[in-house]
Amino acid sequence: MLALAAVAALPGIVALALALVSGWPAPVPLAVVSLGASYAVSLHGDRAIDGRAPLVGAGLVLVAELAYWSLEQRTAVGEEAGLQLRRALSVLATTFGSAAVAAILLAATSVPLGGSVTWDAFGLAAAAGAVAVLARLSSR
Repeated sequence: MLALAAVAALPGIVALALALVSGWPAPVPLAVVSLGASYAVSLHGDRAIDGRAPLVGAGLVLVAELAYWSLEQRTAVGEEAGLQLRRALSVLATTFGSAAVAAILLAATSVPLGGSVTWDAFGLAAAAGAVAVLARLSSR
């Protein structure tokens, strides 16, 4: 399974390299999705919940943030005092925040509540709400 995961990661690595070398940001989402898919492939057949998932997710967020920051550095914009420090703190807060949210969601899904359809619907609504909150926060 590890070889298949490496093959799944290859398009992501190529897309990230293409984005960073060319200065074109469009391949960055493809890179992150491909790297996430390679992680999912590596879990195939494993029935247990992977406790490292929040760290992997945070790592993917960090890859995307650093890639976009690198691409933004290529444009000639007047340098405001403290801008780099604020950006670094923003990247760290986003990364740690995503890890914290993922860990909370992982912990919430790990609690055995029974197998009723009501609980499944509640869990689905909670997950959709969490995704909506993250989407709203990321659009700001």
